[in-house]
Amino acid sequence: MPKLDNGNFDTKFGYQIDKKNDYVGFEDKTHTYFDLNDGSKYISVTQLIHHYTHPFDSDFWSSYKSCEWLLGDEFYPLKRTLLNTKKWKDSYLKEYNINKTEFLKKKSEILESYKKTNKEACEYGSKIHEIMENLFYKKDPKRLQTFGLGGKIEVSKGNYKLDKDRAVYPEIMLSYKADEWLKTVGQADLVIKDGNEISIYDWKTSKSIDKESFFDKVTKKRQMMKFPLDNIQESNYWIYSLQLSLYMYMIEKINPKFKCKKLAVIHIDRNGNETEYKCDYLKEDVIRMLLHYRRNQKIKAELDLDKPIVF
Repeated sequence: MPKLDNGNFDTKFGYQIDKKNDYVGFEDKTHTYFDLNDGSKYISVTQLIHHYTHPFDSDFWSSYKSCEWLLGDEFYPLKRTLLNTKKWKDSYLKEYNINKTEFLKKKSEILESYKKTNKEACEYGSKIHEIMENLFYKKDPKRLQTFGLGGKIEVSKGNYKLDKDRAVYPEIMLSYKADEWLKTVGQADLVIKDGNEISIYDWKTSKSIDKESFFDKVTKKRQMMKFPLDNIQESNYWIYSLQLSLYMYMIEKINPKFKCKKLAVIHIDRNGNETEYKCDYLKEDVIRMLLHYRRNQKIKAELDLDKPIVF
C-alpha cells in the first residue's frame, strides 16, 4: 500500500492516525482500522471476504510438492490419495519409502519459495499502487484519457463523501457501520464520480486473473466459496468482484441516489501490461454475506458473555 499522508498523524486509543474519514481511523504500521469514537475495531473488506474463502494450506501443498519432486513417476498413487483427502500424514513417508531428511529439506525449500514469492508480489503491488495513485494526483492526461475522462474534472484527495459533481478519488477510504456487530472498511484504488454515476476500479498485480476456480477431478466439481456464498466460484476474479461490489454497496449507503455505472479490475503484469476485466455488481451476494457475518458476530458476542470469569 502506498504511503498515506492525509491523516493528521495524531494518536487516539493508542493508534497513530495515518488516514481517516469522519468515523474510522487507520494505522498503517499495524494495518488497524478503528472507530474514532470508541476505539472498537473495524474489519477490512478483504478480511471480511476471506471469511468465506478456503485459506491456502501451505503445509499440505509443500508436502504434496515435496513428494511429487522426490517420487517422480511413482508419485501417482499418493497423488490420488492426497487430492482425495486434502490432508497430509507423516505415515506416508514410511508407506511410500520416502527419505524423511530429504523430504523435510525439500519441504523447507518450497515453504521458503512461497514466502519469497509472496513478499515480491506485495512489494510489486505496493509499487504499482503508488505509481497509479500519483499519476492521478499529477492529473496525467494519458492516464485520465484511459478512463474516458476529459474536460473539467477534479482529482479529490482525502475526501470520502463523494460530494463533488465530477471528480476522481484515488485511494478513497470507505466505511460502513450497521451496528456493533457489523463494521467494515476498505480503500478503493479509484472511484470516478460523474453526477450520480459511480465507477470503481482496482489495480491487481496477481500472476493472473482467473474466472474459474480449481477443478477437483475426484468430485468433478469446482471449488466454491463458503456458505452463504457457495454459489460463487472461489477464484480471484470473483473474490475481486465481491470486493468491488462491497465498495459500491458502501457508496450507496453514503447516498442512495448514487448508481453503479461500472466495476472493473485492471490487471497489471510484471511487464506493465494492463488488461481490464469488467465485474458484475453482486449486490445480493454482498447483502447475504453481510447479514451472515453480522449474525455470526452477534452469536459469538452472546456466547462470550456466558464464559466463566477466570480469577
